[in-house]
Amino acid sequence: MTKSREILVTIGFVVMCIVFTLLSSMMISSIAIIIKLESIGNFLSRIGQLLGILSFFIVWYKKITIFETFDLPLYAPKMIRHLWLALSGAILGLLSLSVIFLIYIGNNAEYQFNDNGVIHWFAISLLPAIIVHFCVCVSEELLFRGYILSKVEQITTFTVANAVQSILFSLTHWFNFGFNWKAFVGLVLFGWLMAYLRILSRSLWLPVGFHALWNISQGSIFGFAVSGAAEKNSLIRVHIGGSEWWSGGAFGPEAGIVSMIWLFLLILIFGFVLWIQSNKASVVSSGKSMKGERVEGI
Repeated sequence: MTKSREILVTIGFVVMCIVFTLLSSMMISSIAIIIKLESIGNFLSRIGQLLGILSFFIVWYKKITIFETFDLPLYAPKMIRHLWLALSGAILGLLSLSVIFLIYIGNNAEYQFNDNGVIHWFAISLLPAIIVHFCVCVSEELLFRGYILSKVEQITTFTVANAVQSILFSLTHWFNFGFNWKAFVGLVLFGWLMAYLRILSRSLWLPVGFHALWNISQGSIFGFAVSGAAEKNSLIRVHIGGSEWWSGGAFGPEAGIVSMIWLFLLILIFGFVLWIQSNKASVVSSGKSMKGERVEGI
């Protein structure tokens, strides 16, 4: 297949996948209207989103094991490793938002705890958030850090592929409330970091875990807006104040300088780790070549 044909196939896949996923999301969420429970519309919409993207991959590739190709095994003999990676990512995502929250608190942000109690918060906010953001994050990681990153890297370089998927990931939030150029930059950094986590672990479950707990802790725990969506029943209600540069405005901290700096630091750290791994791999490959052994690409 020529490079131009590969590009067209990749674009066609992405467009059709998004359309199919949107249709699936709309169909499933319409159940809420039929049963007259519109309050669960968003909940059902996200479930439809996940079902839609998984179904499209299976239909397109005509095999249920296709997800392993893009480092998202749904079942594997070594699945326990991927579950540990998801847990590790979740811990890192929670710690990241905790650091951002503490920085705001240390700079006179106001906060208070939910008066309705932990049990009410768990049932009304946390549990739905876990399900919703799991569906969202698996869908987004599979499409952007799975398919797009892999396919574009086959055509060009990893850096270009990472830039493409990060920009596209950010642009999909174009219609979110409060989206602006600062939010665009923040989401590009976020997408770039998720790609590093995928390459470092050779599994999408690490970025899925990070992404999910980043969103969950951002909204359901600390009470920030999550990509423009406000959370009314969070465990902590915080008011940052100050300029949009500082707070992120209506979009949330992802559009603020604190989150951007933190994401950039993580990119530098994990980028350095990947650089060390790459150098070690080059030394090993070079040594094998000198011995006359066949060397496979890493």
